[in-house]
Amino acid sequence: DEKPTGSKDPFALRRAALGVVRILIENRIRLGLTSVFANAFASFAGDAAQISDLLGFFHDRLKVYLRESGARYDLIDAVITPQSDDLLQIVRRVEALGKFLDTEDGKNLLAGTK
Repeated sequence: DEKPTGSKDPFALRRAALGVVRILIENRIRLGLTSVFANAFASFAGDAAQISDLLGFFHDRLKVYLRESGARYDLIDAVITPQSDDLLQIVRRVEALGKFLDTEDGKNLLAGTK
């Protein structure tokens, strides 16, 4: 039940997950990961907590991908929810929020919250 970490990832799961993230994003593939994971877990005793953990793991890999692409961490955190399972939709929301915040209305909104 160990989770991969920076110092301990003998099966390169983080790199493999980042590869899946890149494939989905760069090829503009919309895919609900929750249903994919549920189908994969259906063949053995998996539960909702494991699916949630796996989705969170992919969220972390997506955050790495987006940060490497220059996205602001606060925008990423603003759009990701524990239920967000379409990675391309998350990317599009980060881009849309960034564009909005660059407008005059976005700047006024930020000024009003400070």
